[in-house]
Amino acid sequence: MIEGLDREKVAELTGHADFGPMVDLAAAEIALGQGDPGSARRHFNRVRAPAR
Repeated sequence: MIEGLDREKVAELTGHADFGPMVDLAAAEIALGQGDPGSARRHFNRVRAPAR
């Protein structure tokens, strides 16, 4: 469900520029809870990736 969010639009509407990374952190936590460390690692890596 959270994967389908338009992160840029929500960030613009809410005024929270860090909305996208927060979604990735939430998705990583969900993946860990579901026992999927590979998916969690991918989400964490998106948060850790340098901004371009």
